[in-house]
Amino acid sequence: MLVREPTPRAPSLDSALARLGYPSFRPGQREAIETLLERGRLLLVAPTGGGKSLIYQLPATLLPGTTLVISPLVALMTDQVQALEARGVAATFLASTLDAGEMRRRMAQVAAGRFDLVYAAPERLAFDGFRGLLRDLACPLIAIDEAHCISEWGHDFRPEYLGIGGFSPSWGPRACWPARRRRPRSCATRSWRASACPPTRRRSSAASRAPTWHSAPWR
Repeated sequence: MLVREPTPRAPSLDSALARLGYPSFRPGQREAIETLLERGRLLLVAPTGGGKSLIYQLPATLLPGTTLVISPLVALMTDQVQALEARGVAATFLASTLDAGEMRRRMAQVAAGRFDLVYAAPERLAFDGFRGLLRDLACPLIAIDEAHCISEWGHDFRPEYLGIGGFSPSWGPRACWPARRRRPRSCATRSWRASACPPTRRRSSAASRAPTWHSAPWR
């Protein structure tokens, strides 16, 4: 497992992008990241393979503290953490697949601020120990990955998504909701309603497969 060492923060989006191993931004990515950093709230709707994860991963390498990523699938968490570690980014995940000793070790490292990103399932928000960890965590950004889960399979699929808005105001100043583009209008509307965060601005890119993104403040 890779943990963060005290190193200077990247001075620009371009240098941060290079650190992650990408030669250039895809259409819409830079604008989405700038909106997130400037406005503090972002709902991103993009096609599969559209580069949604970069929108929160890159800011996580620039912002002080530990970014929290709520992700619904252990396999997805594992793949993203491994990819980030391969690029030299300190990241970890907390999941039921870990034994008790490893879970305690990782939570202690999270509490010590050793990671740029920590991934967890929405169900983990129900654990008092994890919620206590979050209260003491310097968390500049919360990313709710795969936010389309709310509308694609209905509220019963992952009902814990509905409670995220109740915890987030005390965590950090920024929030990002990446969602897969399949039925963008209904997906976005249900996500906003379920999380109590209505849209305040919408931007669309002219590129046919470029992301569509929205900035939306928490109530």
